[in-house]
Amino acid sequence: MNSVLKIKSNKNIEDFKALFNHATVGILATNSAGYITMVNPFLLSQFGYENENELKGKKVEVLIPQHLRLKHVKNREGYNQNHQNRPMGVGRGICWVLKKTEHNSRLR
Repeated sequence: MNSVLKIKSNKNIEDFKALFNHATVGILATNSAGYITMVNPFLLSQFGYENENELKGKKVEVLIPQHLRLKHVKNREGYNQNHQNRPMGVGRGICWVLKKTEHNSRLR
């Protein structure tokens, strides 16, 4: 099942923006090629970015440690072939790269 956000009214748009911008978890959206299209403020602060333009238009793999990027591309391509709702990284350790420190972090 391919889930697509369908916004039908200005109220829906405002509700979505409020949820996205005030979420207490980091959220990003990519297109099927892996280019970042949306980033919420919480994710920006988690990764040390000042504004969304620093990430929009870049491949999501910029947030992944270099040694894991190729594997992530394969995982992302597999997901595109078989969409399933699931939390990110289920069954895998999650590592990412912070902008300011260029330090790899791991979700515990």
